[in-house]
Amino acid sequence: MVGKYKKIKYGSKDVLAFFPYALNELYITSKTDEKIGELISEIEDVFPLDNPANKFFLDLLLDQEMLYSYKLNGVIQTFADIYAEIPFNLFKQELKEKKEIYEYAVTHINKLSYSNRFLKDLHHALFNKNKRFYPGEFRRVVSFIGKNIDEASYIAPPVSHMQDNMDEMELFMYRDDISVYIRASLLYYQIMANLPFLIGNQEIARLVSILYLIEFGGIPHYIPLSKYLEDIEKYRFKAIKEGNINIFLIKYLEAIKDALKDAKRSIRSYNNLKHKQASIIDKSSHTIYQKRRLHEILRRSHRYIYLHSEILSKEFSVLPKTIVKRYRFLIELGILKTKRTYYSKQYYNHALLRILS
Repeated sequence: MVGKYKKIKYGSKDVLAFFPYALNELYITSKTDEKIGELISEIEDVFPLDNPANKFFLDLLLDQEMLYSYKLNGVIQTFADIYAEIPFNLFKQELKEKKEIYEYAVTHINKLSYSNRFLKDLHHALFNKNKRFYPGEFRRVVSFIGKNIDEASYIAPPVSHMQDNMDEMELFMYRDDISVYIRASLLYYQIMANLPFLIGNQEIARLVSILYLIEFGGIPHYIPLSKYLEDIEKYRFKAIKEGNINIFLIKYLEAIKDALKDAKRSIRSYNNLKHKQASIIDKSSHTIYQKRRLHEILRRSHRYIYLHSEILSKEFSVLPKTIVKRYRFLIELGILKTKRTYYSKQYYNHALLRILS
């Protein structure tokens, strides 16, 4: 058992809500599964993670996780939306603000550690524009998943039970006798089981799970966890239906393992790519001066993937046509590619983009 169904009042109606167990009770009453121990060992075997040859590659890993999270929310955004020259890009400012939140969240959890206060701060930062849903505050009404209460696939417990579970989870998250990977998994589970906020519960649950691993699990940076959580809710519902939390835990631990392997593979691929592309320039027939200028463009492409001619023109104090000429050299060397859009012509490092896609 992972909880109980009970009837509660919703206006004049009686509805069936799920009352999830507190995490200590859930953990004590759950059966031991050897697969969980095996997965924890497999996760630990992935360490240590490699260091990227350039630290700003870690920013791209953050972007990658953010973009996958958008996708799970039903919104398709790309690296081009963040970095490319796209006139009338209505999403660029939103993406910039979201990235700043992701960056500061790592510092903030280090400052506050895990707590309901941190959870509320994070929710407020992400959803402060949605004032009617009380960003940064736990709900004060019944919450559910679905268009309306009659068609709800899941009805969360009443406010008092939710609050008790969230308070208890604060303490549970510091149990050092339980694997940090299990704790991170149950952190996601308990947020989704209690739906403490009126909006954004799943996005918060994914993000805080990663932040918890960064703070307590020895993960030094963002990993593409959302990429592997596409169907996690199916397994959470199955765990509730069958009364077996291990169904959910196994799937979530597999997602953590796959995300870690993905990040490790991406860093190694980037390190190889950096050396390979630099070597291509060094071995080319260009003059020493030209090679130096091409390396400058290459470094910029490794940081932002997409290149901005006007910005580079000002930075290097040359005409835009000179920058475009250097682009052409890098295209001839197979390092850059171009893509024509309705508004502009984009120059980008296609091999780097392929690593992150």
